[in-house]
Amino acid sequence: MVLKDVKTKKEILRISETRGMYPFHTWKPSASAKSATAIKTLTVMEAHACLGQIVPDAVQKLVHNGVAEGLNVNLDAPNEDCVACIFG
Repeated sequence: MVLKDVKTKKEILRISETRGMYPFHTWKPSASAKSATAIKTLTVMEAHACLGQIVPDAVQKLVHNGVAEGLNVNLDAPNEDCVACIFG
């Protein structure tokens, strides 16, 4: 997955998928540039879980604004309750 600045569209972070998650191992641009992009299409809730339980609306904004290259999300899939978030 690649995150881009909304205004400039400049790449600011690249994250590899590891076992269905997108862990942050570094914030060094030189190290993150070596990462691969994901190819699997996720639901918003799957992306929510893979990105560390970020708010589903934030997932939708990342995709809608085009700042998350390589994060393929089906925005038409219905949102479901997140059991992990419910039970905290």
